[in-house]
Amino acid sequence: MTEPNALTPEEEARYAALSDWADSDDAADVLADAEGITPAAGDTEPGRQLLEQFMPGEEIDRATRGRPRLDPAEPGPSPTLSVRLSQATKDELRSMGQAKGLGRNAASAVARLAIDEYLAAHRSEVDATSGAGSR
Repeated sequence: MTEPNALTPEEEARYAALSDWADSDDAADVLADAEGITPAAGDTEPGRQLLEQFMPGEEIDRATRGRPRLDPAEPGPSPTLSVRLSQATKDELRSMGQAKGLGRNAASAVARLAIDEYLAAHRSEVDATSGAGSR
């Protein structure tokens, strides 16, 4: 069975070549001369020019766009939370999310829904307790 994010042989070869270049003296020379790589607020052009030497513009757009915000009204990247789970729980989250058609990140989608439901069900308990949440 193929992993969902597995690279094709062509992609593997291309990334291996890029990795070799990154370890080369040529890369060191390019980067040493790249004073403007750190962009001013919002200016991505210097870094983009460097990337365009190695990949097409539409691939750069796709690679640098990142994940969409969970709440488009909030600025910046969506906050994250890491939790430890048993493998059985993680597998069940993934299976349930896939069965519900929640996409590639099905386990995360089910976890978000469960957290939202839990918070909604217990919010009044926390609201009724003075100083709750401040430790």
